[in-house]
Amino acid sequence: ELACIQPVYVDIDETSITTTGADISWQDINNPNAAQYEVSVCTVPGLPGNIGFCTNTIVTGNNSISLTGLTDATNYYVYIRALCGGNNGDSGWSEVVEFQTIAIGSSCNDPLVINADQNNPVPGDLPYTQSGQTMVYGDFESGTPGANCGVATAILNGYEVVYEYTSSQDDILEVNVTNLPTNANVGLFVYESCADIGNFCVAGGFSDDGTPINVNSIFINQGETYYFVLASTDNTFEP
Repeated sequence: ELACIQPVYVDIDETSITTTGADISWQDINNPNAAQYEVSVCTVPGLPGNIGFCTNTIVTGNNSISLTGLTDATNYYVYIRALCGGNNGDSGWSEVVEFQTIAIGSSCNDPLVINADQNNPVPGDLPYTQSGQTMVYGDFESGTPGANCGVATAILNGYEVVYEYTSSQDDILEVNVTNLPTNANVGLFVYESCADIGNFCVAGGFSDDGTPINVNSIFINQGETYYFVLASTDNTFEP
């Protein structure tokens, strides 16, 4: 008689991955199936069950779990073992399955909000600065940025990050994008709505040689929300 066998075909439903969760399923080839399973979701590989790096959950009577409360833009490593009980005890851990949660700012549906309190914009929300890599945010748009954007090439075929800003007053904004690579296409595009992305810009700027982007004289109205899309591709307009 075989001892308790580890779960197989552990699967991440890629369509379920969000900024804070994902759906996991697996198969049990024990006969009868185990009554319980332990799911270990870790932020470092190779340490299933470690309470310092993993969240460990007991699942009863199910071969799936919906993970919640995760951190956006984070790599997770999932291991599962069967808890057969009795003389068979517990199985070893399954093969690792890795996935990354979606980063906040990856799409206009879940943008990076510049305002400290988006329901109560104040002048102190600006200036705003951020540094990083667009590849963290993935590619959720495609094609050209739209009319009046300063460039007509398919820069949205690469990686994009979306920011949302609501002004507390009528204002004129200036946006600078610096420290750009010399071998990439980078664009900064301003829109009045999510639906305008890929269609029409309030303003825009573009660089293909590392020159900083400066978009100035952006006239905005009090109480209106604007979306800023920072997009990049390599020099062939691929991510």
